[in-house]
Amino acid sequence: MKQSATRLGLAAAALLLAAGSAAPAWALPSVTDPDAAVACQAFQPNGAGGWMATAPTTLDYNNGTALNISPGETFAPSQIIGGVEVVTTLERHCGNL
Repeated sequence: MKQSATRLGLAAAALLLAAGSAAPAWALPSVTDPDAAVACQAFQPNGAGGWMATAPTTLDYNNGTALNISPGETFAPSQIIGGVEVVTTLERHCGNL
């Protein structure tokens, strides 16, 4: 009985290792990392990794979330709004400003 428990444990460990190595090495937007088209001209970096809206715009995320943004709104790193981290989206599309 102990031998079959050991085999089961080894099989489970092998499965976990195989599943972890099957993931791609690059980051792509997913349900847990939603993405939206961004009008970069409507945002400017405001230091410390944050961004500020300079014009009204809407971020329509691929997970169904739509954020209406007003001029003057600011976004800080790790700040979650509507279930998404807006700064990640802005950095992805507008980080070279």
